[in-house]
Amino acid sequence: MNEKKGGSRLAQFKFVLLLALIVLALIIIFQNVRTVRYQLLFQEVELPLFLLPLAAFVAGLVAGAFISHLLRRR
Repeated sequence: MNEKKGGSRLAQFKFVLLLALIVLALIIIFQNVRTVRYQLLFQEVELPLFLLPLAAFVAGLVAGAFISHLLRRR
């Protein structure tokens, strides 16, 4: 019975942590909604400021997953 309480506490902690991260992400997004111009090579794009670090994060995740996949295949 004690294990169920411990598991329930862990699940509750994870839920609160996830909720806090979502709130933090929303705060960051809403504070960075202004539009900026970004020039990549010869292309200029206007987009909300929060998309730049988000795009870099996603690109890093994809690159890391790809490299990890290549290393596992050896």
